[in-house]
Amino acid sequence: MQSSFASSSIASSWVCLSMDGLVRIEEGFTAAGGLVRDHNGGWIIGSCRYLRNCMVTKVKLWGILDGLKLILDRRFKEV
Repeated sequence: MQSSFASSSIASSWVCLSMDGLVRIEEGFTAAGGLVRDHNGGWIIGSCRYLRNCMVTKVKLWGILDGLKLILDRRFKEV
């Protein structure tokens, strides 16, 4: 099965950041995670952060921040 990312015509120097979050209000549990993929859709590096109990917006922002840190730490230039 090939992802739409892998089938698109993207230069080999580009990477893709995919982020997601989980919120379980009843349990007081939230987490944010994501990964960086290469131009073929292959996994390069990922992250996950447990956030305790917080708002959905905060989960999304933490996910974006962690993803951007991954990209900056690895010095990717084309995202």
